[in-house]
Amino acid sequence: MNCIFIYLHRFFRFLIKIIFKNKRVSKPLSIYPDLNIEYTVAHHLLFFFSFKINYENDIQIKILSLIKKGDIVFDLGANIGQYSLIFSKLVGPSGHVYSFEPNLKVFSDLNINIKKNNLNNISTFNHAVGSKNERNLLFIDSLTGGRRSSFKKERIAKLDSYENYFVDVKNLDYLITKFGVPKFVKIDVEGLELDVLLGISVIPEKTIFLIELTKYNKNEIFLFFRSHNFGCFSSSDILINDENNIFAKNKDFGNYFFKKLF
Repeated sequence: MNCIFIYLHRFFRFLIKIIFKNKRVSKPLSIYPDLNIEYTVAHHLLFFFSFKINYENDIQIKILSLIKKGDIVFDLGANIGQYSLIFSKLVGPSGHVYSFEPNLKVFSDLNINIKKNNLNNISTFNHAVGSKNERNLLFIDSLTGGRRSSFKKERIAKLDSYENYFVDVKNLDYLITKFGVPKFVKIDVEGLELDVLLGISVIPEKTIFLIELTKYNKNEIFLFFRSHNFGCFSSSDILINDENNIFAKNKDFGNYFFKKLF
Protein backbone atom coordinates (compact mmCIF):
# COMPACT_ATOMS: atom_id res chain seq x y z
CA MET A 1 0.00 0.00 0.00
CA ASN A 2 2.83 2.39 0.86
CA CYS A 3 4.48 1.74 -2.53
CA ILE A 4 1.20 2.47 -4.32
CA PHE A 5 0.89 5.77 -2.46
CA ILE A 6 4.46 6.75 -3.36
CA TYR A 7 3.91 6.04 -7.07
CA LEU A 8 0.56 7.85 -7.11
CA HIS A 9 2.14 10.82 -5.37
CA ARG A 10 5.01 10.81 -7.85
CA PHE A 11 2.58 10.70 -10.80
CA PHE A 12 0.49 13.51 -9.30
CA ARG A 13 3.56 15.74 -8.82
CA PHE A 14 4.69 14.98 -12.37
CA LEU A 15 1.25 15.94 -13.69
CA ILE A 16 1.30 19.21 -11.74
CA LYS A 17 4.70 20.09 -13.22
CA ILE A 18 3.35 19.53 -16.74
CA ILE A 19 0.26 21.68 -16.10
CA PHE A 20 1.85 24.57 -14.22
CA LYS A 21 5.49 24.23 -15.32
CA ASN A 22 7.41 27.04 -13.56
CA LYS A 23 4.42 29.35 -13.13
CA ARG A 24 4.88 31.75 -10.21
CA VAL A 25 2.23 33.85 -8.49
CA SER A 26 2.13 36.32 -5.61
CA LYS A 27 -0.64 36.43 -2.99
CA PRO A 28 -1.24 38.26 0.31
CA LEU A 29 -1.10 36.51 3.67
CA SER A 30 -4.60 36.32 5.13
CA ILE A 31 -3.68 37.63 8.60
CA TYR A 32 -1.28 40.28 7.25
CA PRO A 33 -2.69 41.37 3.85
CA ASP A 34 0.05 43.95 3.29
CA LEU A 35 2.57 41.10 3.13
CA ASN A 36 2.80 39.14 -0.13
CA ILE A 37 4.29 35.70 -0.72
CA GLU A 38 5.60 34.83 -4.17
CA TYR A 39 5.84 31.10 -4.87
CA THR A 40 6.04 28.45 -7.58
CA VAL A 41 2.54 27.00 -7.99
CA ALA A 42 3.75 23.42 -8.54
CA HIS A 43 5.60 23.53 -5.20
CA HIS A 44 2.80 25.02 -3.07
CA LEU A 45 -0.36 23.89 -4.82
CA LEU A 46 -2.70 24.44 -1.85
CA PHE A 47 -1.96 28.17 -1.89
CA PHE A 48 -3.24 28.35 -5.47
CA PHE A 49 -6.90 27.68 -4.68
CA SER A 50 -7.58 30.72 -2.48
CA PHE A 51 -7.34 34.48 -2.96
CA LYS A 52 -5.18 34.86 0.16
CA ILE A 53 -2.63 32.49 1.67
CA ASN A 54 -4.12 30.78 4.71
CA TYR A 55 -1.13 29.17 6.37
CA GLU A 56 -1.51 27.78 9.90
CA ASN A 57 -3.75 30.72 10.76
CA ASP A 58 -4.50 29.66 14.34
CA ILE A 59 -0.77 29.57 15.11
CA GLN A 60 0.01 32.82 13.32
CA ILE A 61 -2.83 34.64 15.10
CA LYS A 62 -1.50 33.46 18.47
CA ILE A 63 1.98 34.71 17.57
CA LEU A 64 0.61 38.24 17.19
CA SER A 65 0.28 38.43 20.99
CA LEU A 66 3.64 36.81 21.81
CA ILE A 67 6.17 38.88 19.84
CA LYS A 68 6.75 42.57 20.58
CA LYS A 69 8.65 45.48 19.09
CA GLY A 70 12.38 45.15 19.68
CA ASP A 71 12.37 41.35 20.09
CA ILE A 72 14.93 38.98 18.58
CA VAL A 73 13.42 36.01 16.72
CA PHE A 74 15.05 32.88 15.27
CA ASP A 75 13.23 31.18 12.39
CA LEU A 76 14.82 27.75 11.99
CA GLY A 77 13.56 26.14 8.80
CA ALA A 78 12.26 29.40 7.35
CA ASN A 79 11.07 27.93 4.04
CA ILE A 80 9.89 30.72 1.71
CA GLY A 81 9.13 33.13 4.55
CA GLN A 82 5.59 32.30 5.65
CA TYR A 83 6.58 33.10 9.25
CA SER A 84 9.68 35.27 8.81
CA LEU A 85 7.72 38.03 7.09
CA ILE A 86 5.22 38.20 9.96
CA PHE A 87 8.01 38.12 12.55
CA SER A 88 9.60 41.07 10.77
CA LYS A 89 6.45 43.17 11.08
CA LEU A 90 5.99 42.27 14.75
CA VAL A 91 9.54 43.06 15.94
CA GLY A 92 9.67 46.32 13.99
CA PRO A 93 12.79 48.37 13.15
CA SER A 94 14.17 48.01 16.68
CA GLY A 95 14.03 44.19 16.58
CA HIS A 96 15.55 41.60 14.28
CA VAL A 97 14.71 38.26 12.69
CA TYR A 98 17.38 35.66 11.90
CA SER A 99 16.12 33.15 9.35
CA PHE A 100 17.85 29.87 8.52
CA GLU A 101 17.07 27.72 5.48
CA PRO A 102 19.61 25.15 4.20
CA ASN A 103 17.84 24.30 0.93
CA LEU A 104 19.33 26.50 -1.82
CA LYS A 105 16.20 26.69 -3.99
CA VAL A 106 13.93 27.47 -1.07
CA PHE A 107 16.50 29.91 0.33
CA SER A 108 16.37 31.82 -2.95
CA ASP A 109 12.57 32.16 -2.69
CA LEU A 110 12.91 33.29 0.93
CA ASN A 111 15.18 36.16 -0.13
CA ILE A 112 12.89 37.06 -3.03
CA ASN A 113 9.97 37.45 -0.63
CA ILE A 114 11.95 39.54 1.83
CA LYS A 115 13.06 41.89 -0.94
CA LYS A 116 9.59 41.99 -2.49
CA ASN A 117 8.13 43.20 0.82
CA ASN A 118 10.93 45.74 1.45
CA LEU A 119 11.86 44.25 4.83
CA ASN A 120 15.19 45.40 6.26
CA ASN A 121 15.22 43.68 9.64
CA ILE A 122 15.66 40.07 8.48
CA SER A 123 19.06 38.41 8.11
CA THR A 124 19.02 35.14 6.16
CA PHE A 125 21.52 32.29 6.32
CA ASN A 126 21.86 29.31 4.01
CA HIS A 127 22.69 27.13 7.03
CA ALA A 128 21.02 24.30 8.87
CA VAL A 129 20.73 24.25 12.66
CA GLY A 130 21.57 21.13 14.66
CA SER A 131 23.26 19.84 17.79
CA LYS A 132 26.83 20.56 16.59
CA ASN A 133 28.72 23.07 14.47
CA GLU A 134 29.75 21.00 11.45
CA ARG A 135 29.18 20.32 7.75
CA ASN A 136 26.61 17.70 6.90
CA LEU A 137 25.12 16.11 3.79
CA LEU A 138 21.62 17.39 3.01
CA PHE A 139 19.22 15.30 0.89
CA ILE A 140 16.64 17.24 -1.13
CA ASP A 141 13.46 15.85 -2.68
CA SER A 142 13.48 16.89 -6.36
CA LEU A 143 9.88 15.80 -6.83
CA THR A 144 8.54 18.85 -4.99
CA GLY A 145 11.09 21.29 -6.35
CA GLY A 146 13.29 20.85 -3.30
CA ARG A 147 10.53 21.75 -0.82
CA ARG A 148 11.35 18.72 1.35
CA SER A 149 14.83 18.06 2.68
CA SER A 150 16.52 16.11 5.45
CA PHE A 151 19.89 14.96 6.76
CA LYS A 152 18.40 11.47 6.95
CA LYS A 153 18.70 9.90 3.52
CA GLU A 154 15.98 7.33 4.23
CA ARG A 155 13.38 10.12 4.58
CA ILE A 156 14.03 11.36 1.03
CA ALA A 157 15.62 8.52 -0.95
CA LYS A 158 12.41 6.46 -0.96
CA LEU A 159 10.91 9.07 -3.28
CA ASP A 160 13.46 7.98 -5.88
CA SER A 161 14.14 11.53 -7.08
CA TYR A 162 16.56 13.55 -4.99
CA GLU A 163 19.83 15.47 -4.94
CA ASN A 164 22.31 16.11 -2.16
CA TYR A 165 25.05 18.53 -1.15
CA PHE A 166 26.96 19.57 1.96
CA VAL A 167 25.71 22.48 4.07
CA ASP A 168 27.01 24.28 7.14
CA VAL A 169 25.29 23.42 10.42
CA LYS A 170 25.28 25.73 13.45
CA ASN A 171 23.93 25.02 16.91
CA LEU A 172 21.76 27.21 19.12
CA ASP A 173 24.61 28.00 21.50
CA TYR A 174 26.53 29.50 18.58
CA LEU A 175 23.50 31.50 17.38
CA ILE A 176 22.77 32.92 20.82
CA THR A 177 26.40 33.92 21.35
CA LYS A 178 26.49 35.62 17.94
CA PHE A 179 23.04 37.23 17.76
CA GLY A 180 21.75 37.46 21.33
CA VAL A 181 19.06 35.69 23.33
CA PRO A 182 15.86 35.32 21.27
CA LYS A 183 12.43 36.06 22.66
CA PHE A 184 10.91 33.56 20.21
CA VAL A 185 12.24 30.53 18.32
CA LYS A 186 10.32 28.70 15.59
CA ILE A 187 11.66 25.21 14.76
CA ASP A 188 10.35 23.30 11.74
CA VAL A 189 13.19 21.11 10.48
CA GLU A 190 11.64 17.97 8.99
CA GLY A 191 11.69 15.77 12.09
CA LEU A 192 15.09 16.84 13.46
CA GLU A 193 13.68 19.25 16.04
CA LEU A 194 15.16 17.37 18.99
CA ASP A 195 18.62 17.51 17.40
CA VAL A 196 18.29 21.30 17.27
CA LEU A 197 17.29 21.45 20.95
CA LEU A 198 20.29 19.34 21.96
CA GLY A 199 22.51 22.13 20.62
CA ILE A 200 21.68 24.47 23.50
CA SER A 201 23.39 24.06 26.88
CA VAL A 202 21.09 26.35 28.87
CA ILE A 203 17.55 27.17 27.71
CA PRO A 204 16.80 30.88 28.24
CA GLU A 205 13.89 31.10 30.68
CA LYS A 206 12.07 33.87 28.81
CA THR A 207 12.30 32.29 25.35
CA ILE A 208 9.13 30.86 23.80
CA PHE A 209 9.50 27.97 21.36
CA LEU A 210 7.13 27.05 18.53
CA ILE A 211 7.82 23.52 17.35
CA GLU A 212 6.21 21.23 14.81
CA LEU A 213 5.62 17.90 16.53
CA THR A 214 5.01 14.62 14.75
CA LYS A 215 4.06 11.19 16.02
CA TYR A 216 7.75 10.30 15.73
CA ASN A 217 9.25 13.09 17.85
CA LYS A 218 6.47 14.24 20.18
CA ASN A 219 7.40 12.10 23.21
CA GLU A 220 11.10 13.00 23.19
CA ILE A 221 10.48 16.72 22.75
CA PHE A 222 7.72 16.79 25.36
CA LEU A 223 9.98 15.05 27.90
CA PHE A 224 12.95 17.27 26.98
CA PHE A 225 11.02 20.42 27.80
CA ARG A 226 9.36 18.94 30.87
CA SER A 227 12.81 18.15 32.28
CA HIS A 228 13.56 21.90 32.01
CA ASN A 229 10.22 22.90 33.58
CA PHE A 230 8.77 24.14 30.29
CA GLY A 231 5.09 23.56 29.58
CA CYS A 232 3.48 22.56 26.29
CA PHE A 233 0.62 24.80 25.13
CA SER A 234 -1.82 24.68 22.23
CA SER A 235 -2.63 27.76 20.14
CA SER A 236 -5.68 28.27 22.39
CA ASP A 237 -3.37 28.44 25.43
CA ILE A 238 -4.41 25.08 26.86
CA LEU A 239 -1.65 23.47 28.95
CA ILE A 240 -1.02 19.88 27.86
CA ASN A 241 0.14 17.76 30.79
CA ASP A 242 0.44 14.42 29.02
CA GLU A 243 2.27 13.78 25.76
CA ASN A 244 -0.44 11.28 24.84
CA ASN A 245 -2.92 14.18 24.57
CA ILE A 246 -0.83 16.22 22.14
CA PHE A 247 -2.68 15.07 19.04
CA ALA A 248 -6.23 15.22 20.32
CA LYS A 249 -7.39 16.81 17.05
CA ASN A 250 -4.75 15.58 14.60
CA LYS A 251 -3.17 12.15 14.88
CA ASP A 252 -0.05 12.85 12.84
CA PHE A 253 1.37 16.31 13.53
CA GLY A 254 0.73 19.72 15.05
CA ASN A 255 2.42 22.96 16.09
CA TYR A 256 2.81 23.62 19.81
CA PHE A 257 4.26 26.32 22.02
CA PHE A 258 6.70 25.63 24.85
CA LYS A 259 7.35 28.20 27.58
CA LYS A 260 8.75 28.25 31.10
CA LEU A 261 6.43 27.31 33.96
CA PHE A 262 7.16 29.64 36.88
